[in-house]
Amino acid sequence: MSNTLLICKDPDHYRHGYDMVFYWESFDESYGAYSIPKIVEAKSESLRSSYLDWLYRFGRVELNGKRVIDHLLIRNDFSYWWMTLLIEKSQWKSKGLYKVFRLMALNTLLLQHNIKEIDIELDDKDIYKSINQYCINNKIKLNIPRISRPTFTTLFCIFHALIILFRYSIRTQLVDRKKINKQRKIGNITFFSYFFNLDNQSIKNFFFYTRYWASLHDLITGMSYNINWIHVFIKSDAAQTVQKAEALVNEFNSDTASNQLHILLDSDIKWKIIKKAILDYSKLALAGWRLRNVKQQFRMPGFDFNFWYVLQQDWKCSMFGSTAIENCFYLNLFENNLNQLPRQKKGFYLLENQAWERSLIYAWRKAGHGKIIGVQHTAVSYWDLRHFFSLKEYNSSDPLKLPMPDLVALNGNAASEMYIAGKFPREKIIYVEALRYLYLNNVNTLKTTLSNSNKTRLLVLGDYLSEVTDRQLQLLFNVSDKLSVFLEIIFKPHPANEINISKYKNHDLKMEITHNSLDSLVDKYDIAFSSCSTAAAVDTYLSGKRTLIMVSPGMFNMSPLRSFPGVEYIYTSNDLVSKLQCIKQVKFKKCNKCLDFFFLDTELNRWKNIIN
Repeated sequence: MSNTLLICKDPDHYRHGYDMVFYWESFDESYGAYSIPKIVEAKSESLRSSYLDWLYRFGRVELNGKRVIDHLLIRNDFSYWWMTLLIEKSQWKSKGLYKVFRLMALNTLLLQHNIKEIDIELDDKDIYKSINQYCINNKIKLNIPRISRPTFTTLFCIFHALIILFRYSIRTQLVDRKKINKQRKIGNITFFSYFFNLDNQSIKNFFFYTRYWASLHDLITGMSYNINWIHVFIKSDAAQTVQKAEALVNEFNSDTASNQLHILLDSDIKWKIIKKAILDYSKLALAGWRLRNVKQQFRMPGFDFNFWYVLQQDWKCSMFGSTAIENCFYLNLFENNLNQLPRQKKGFYLLENQAWERSLIYAWRKAGHGKIIGVQHTAVSYWDLRHFFSLKEYNSSDPLKLPMPDLVALNGNAASEMYIAGKFPREKIIYVEALRYLYLNNVNTLKTTLSNSNKTRLLVLGDYLSEVTDRQLQLLFNVSDKLSVFLEIIFKPHPANEINISKYKNHDLKMEITHNSLDSLVDKYDIAFSSCSTAAAVDTYLSGKRTLIMVSPGMFNMSPLRSFPGVEYIYTSNDLVSKLQCIKQVKFKKCNKCLDFFFLDTELNRWKNIIN
């Protein structure tokens, strides 16, 4: 008998009459169905390894007589390949990344069953195309409903690139270059940081302080030698525009007694930089046209799917779109800045393995500076693929190999275990104190008790992505009438994602909005509720608070606490109700694995040794 399969989003789309059912976006296994997200988790090691190995091979596959990595030479000794979205592997930038892993999981299931006919009930044209090609190759009948969605075209990408180019051009008319030129002075150690997460009180005192580096500010202020800061602009409440950021930088530099010089990277945009960026972009677009037949290389050994349909947006945006032109600007801005600085003994940058970091490493070494050190400033997640590469990548002797920092500074045992398990070269690892988490020393000396009143104080931690925060709040509001406990909610939005709370019409729940730091909130809540993609859950967990983490079936479980006992995961509204109902009865105990999760020496002896 022919086996018929239904692939649908979740149990709400289930229909009778099929031999098998696969849920594409649900952890539920009702009606005997298989959960694709659960398969991804169950086979995480093999799937992740296969994907990273495929990326290694992809860069070295030959097309038209040259490897992809050679086609993308943007300098004689630097390949743009390392700045593409494919290599960056960010789930926040690459919409198709998790789709690839679900297709890989689907592939493993299909190989186990004799499927002759497939019905699909999904609202995703790219997934349809991927499965359709698979069915054609494997002679499986596929029934697809008509779906209309605009195709992501190359012209669309080019249009976006032109918009970005226009914005950069406008900046050249608004920046005060005289002030920039006066900044060309001294210091032989440079820190690269986002112009973000600034402390408002420090701004009023004309002092630069960002939570990324926290206690390090006090350390370097007392040092006898000069320090340079090169800031990468990110829009924030403190600086909505590059012009406002530049004004703040000028204020920070107004203290002539300070040993710190501040430079805003984006202030260096001149017509010369724009012309170079356009030239580099033209090279990429031409290379993209030469590689127009790259589609067939989006197949992985051991899998029958062609992943082009779900990854083509990453490829086209990297070659022709806003990502391409922005990366060209980063490369030229770093080259221009670092060529003008006197030789630097050391450089430190926030390690997230984003594309701009590759251009920084290249430009730093090309300018002849000393050691460059990537500083891992938060917790590391198993599924944050930006931190991981194939072992073959690390062992490569290719002249155009992956640009890596001389050293990676890890802030605790948790990050160290993750990097070593990912085969990162041990000789490149050094250890530093976790600057953003030193307050946990004080928390560990306090008794974090529950409130004695009949209310439950719930801290809700917003996510970087609006749709995830929206799902989180909707889930909470939907269960409010099922709770026998009184909730007093404190909502802390993600600093990069302000949410308009007024759109949530619910008068049964009292909600207070706060932007205070987590260390100041320790005694203000009993239990924390976060998404699976924010590292803030680590703060609450290590503070000795019960921590509920909402897992989204449409994305990776990005929680750094993924393998830690005592963390409570929320998959459905029923899970949330049951966890909130029993808060007074459950006693939370941190596991031994939490010891030295972060290095918390307030004397910063590790940092002193590295800087000196």
